[in-house]
Amino acid sequence: MESVSYPLYPEAVVLSVLGGITVILGIPPFIWHFLQHNVAATSLVFWVTLLNLTNFINPILWPRDNVSDWWKGQILCDIEVRLFVGSTVALPGALACIMRKLAKVMDTKNIVMAPSRAQRIREAVLEILCCFGFPILLMLIYYIVQPIRYFLWGISGCNTAFDNSWPSVVLVMMWSPIVSLVGAYYSGLLIFRLYRYRTEFTHLLRRHKTTKSRFLRLFIMSFIMILIILPLQFYILFKNVQLVSAPYSWSNVHGPNWNEVITLPSFGVVIFDRWIRVADGFLVFLAFGTGTDAGKLYRSWLIWMKMGKAFPSLYRSHGSEQSQKGSGWSLSNKAKRVFSQQDSHPSLLSPTTTRSASSIPISTTDQLLPPSNPLVTNARSLFSRLFTTSKSRQALLPLFSNKKSNPVVTEPNYCDSLSTSITKPESH
Repeated sequence: MESVSYPLYPEAVVLSVLGGITVILGIPPFIWHFLQHNVAATSLVFWVTLLNLTNFINPILWPRDNVSDWWKGQILCDIEVRLFVGSTVALPGALACIMRKLAKVMDTKNIVMAPSRAQRIREAVLEILCCFGFPILLMLIYYIVQPIRYFLWGISGCNTAFDNSWPSVVLVMMWSPIVSLVGAYYSGLLIFRLYRYRTEFTHLLRRHKTTKSRFLRLFIMSFIMILIILPLQFYILFKNVQLVSAPYSWSNVHGPNWNEVITLPSFGVVIFDRWIRVADGFLVFLAFGTGTDAGKLYRSWLIWMKMGKAFPSLYRSHGSEQSQKGSGWSLSNKAKRVFSQQDSHPSLLSPTTTRSASSIPISTTDQLLPPSNPLVTNARSLFSRLFTTSKSRQALLPLFSNKKSNPVVTEPNYCDSLSTSITKPESH
């Protein structure tokens, strides 16, 4: 009997290669945001990278249509299909949290200079519930409407199966479009506030300790993904609603054939949402993996791997950053930066202190020194300041040396006069 040969589809190779690339590209942004305790951004990178990991593995396991020789994917597919169900709300949930946070940055009526510990914990818990709690709940509910174990496609691999009844729509399918609508709402609110407060944009970002580049990259990435996910989820929901044709029955759904695995050849066709996951992976990397912070992380890794011998410029770039900004991890380095400011006086009214409920700076010193001549500079190198002793050291006046001096209140600008107490989560 003549044996049948099954060709290796090029789509399997392309999908696996692209999936592997996006997994590698997603690791640095995930680590950086995890160390920064950015729950929403970390979960977004996590879910996108996890989905692309399946894009890398599945085409390797099932690259051909030799269905009779396939491994049935026990355990692996059981995990994957539940991850797929959870990701339908995890991705839009993470995007909604990111858009909500960006919209709060542009909320001029509820500005907080330094959120309290309780506020930070409350925000973190909310993001964890949206990005992980709700997806896990949906994974558990999926069992109610799961008629078979799973589908197994060529190239694409494991896929979910739903009962063709209304509980499938109400319990699982409709939540992804609803969460996407929440993200779209915050996206529209952010666009409105960007236009309305465009003249105060830079000042508001400085209040929340972020940069314009980071803010815009995050906004553009989230906005594009919402534009992709929102219509896609409603299209899928519309198609699934059309398939509803039978009443729900627990005995029928969880009957004797529940453990069945249905295998389907691909004929070289990949399920379209696999390509969307790849696009999401590259989009996440462009947003999170190409900024200044990511560049510093890559450079530190290359130096740790002893690549500085082959690329000496890594040490020069690393050294210049350390001399300009300092490492920030050593108490002695912080002290050196503080006391090195005695040769230059950028502001005669610094330092300033602010109350948590007010953005009006209040000076703690009077004018102690006359303004220096900008044409005459006595710039000294770092080593000369640290390792040489001046014969005529200028005496430093301690703060609060004049007991009768009164605090000087500077005139607030327009943005400083805004209220800083939190009253409501958002304002339209």
